[in-house]
Amino acid sequence: MLNGILPEVIISGAAIFFFISALFEYKNPYPWAIGFGITATLASLLSLHAQHGFFHGAFQVDSFSRFFSFLICGSFLLACVIAGKLRQTDQEKIGEFFFFVSVGTLGLLLVTGATELLTMFIGLEISSYPLFIVASYRKGLGFQFESVAKYMVFGAVSMAFMLYGITYLYGAFGSTFLIDIIPAIPDHLDDSMAVLGVIFFMAGLL
Repeated sequence: MLNGILPEVIISGAAIFFFISALFEYKNPYPWAIGFGITATLASLLSLHAQHGFFHGAFQVDSFSRFFSFLICGSFLLACVIAGKLRQTDQEKIGEFFFFVSVGTLGLLLVTGATELLTMFIGLEISSYPLFIVASYRKGLGFQFESVAKYMVFGAVSMAFMLYGITYLYGAFGSTFLIDIIPAIPDHLDDSMAVLGVIFFMAGLL
C-alpha cells in the first residue's frame, strides 16, 4: 500500500531535509534536490497502476492521479535543475527555496488524488502559499515583496470564496465527497444553496 503514496513520502522527506539543512546552513543542497526529484519522478512512474484509497476515501491513488503526479514530480525536478543554474536565484537562500518548492509540490500531489472538497482545499492551500513566497527569491528586484503581498492577498480572498462555497455545498448535499455531489447536481438546480455553493467554489478555484 505504501508504494501508492511513495511520491508523496519522498517529497515530504525532501521538505523535511531542506528545512533542517536551512536551519544548519548546509551550503550545497543542490545535488540532494536533484536526487529527490529523480527519485520522486521514478516512484510516480512505478506506482502508475497502483489502486489504493487513503483516509476513508478522501485521497485516492489510481492511474489518473499517478499520471499527474508524474508530471508534477517531473516539474519539481526541472525547477530544481533550473534554480541551481539561474543567476537571479539567491544562492545564499537556496535551501529555503528548495524547501518551499517541495512543500508546494506536496500540496499539488495532494490535489491530484483528492476526492473530497476539504482535501482539495487543504492541498491547494499547501501548494499556494509556498509558491507565493518563492516569488521573492530573485535577486535585484526591489518590488518583489510587494508582488508577494499582492499574491498572498489574492490567494487568501480566493481561498475564502472556495471555503465559503464548500460550506454551502455541504449544506445542500450533506457531503463533501465529489462522488456524492456531482451526480446530484442536476437534482439541485433549483436549490439556491447548491447553486451559490458551486458559484463560490468555482470562483475561488479560478
